[in-house]
Amino acid sequence: MSATLFVPGSPGGEAEWHRALEAQGFAVTGGELSGGELPFRADLEWVENPSDGSFADAFSFGTTSDAHQRTIEASPGALVLSLPVDLHRERSAIAKLGRVLASAGASAVRVEQSKTDARAANQLLAALNVYQIAEDPLLLSGHTFSPDRDNPKRVLHRWPDATYEPGHMCHNPFGIWRLGA
Repeated sequence: MSATLFVPGSPGGEAEWHRALEAQGFAVTGGELSGGELPFRADLEWVENPSDGSFADAFSFGTTSDAHQRTIEASPGALVLSLPVDLHRERSAIAKLGRVLASAGASAVRVEQSKTDARAANQLLAALNVYQIAEDPLLLSGHTFSPDRDNPKRVLHRWPDATYEPGHMCHNPFGIWRLGA
């Protein structure tokens, strides 16, 4: 399992985030965060804000106010931290990390958990893509898929393509697949 933190904030780039985190007792080396009271290492990446509303959209549900969303959207960029942990078991350490990130300039922290690590998810999607190309099946929401007999079947859900507006050259009128448990 892994957890991902999306952390927009005021530091203006990767080097500024590194200095802010190092001032909090952490070490940032080779795209990895360690130290402090963190009982695990975390992969760390800085992404520039494309200023297209996507940062605010990431926090557009739940308890984030419109004013706070505007602050988030004004961030020059965000850290993306990949934590090799179970969110439930390490929730105390993740909460402490969240407080450290706030002290270092974070304006918000979005937490996501996947029961499937990124490598396994990529293999699953690659198998689904090959299956669709080779077999050309009629797949509908609610159908199931498994890459082989040793893996559990996943429920397929077709969602509209909300990434691109209709008429945009990259818009997929057929939608996207979401794989459930």
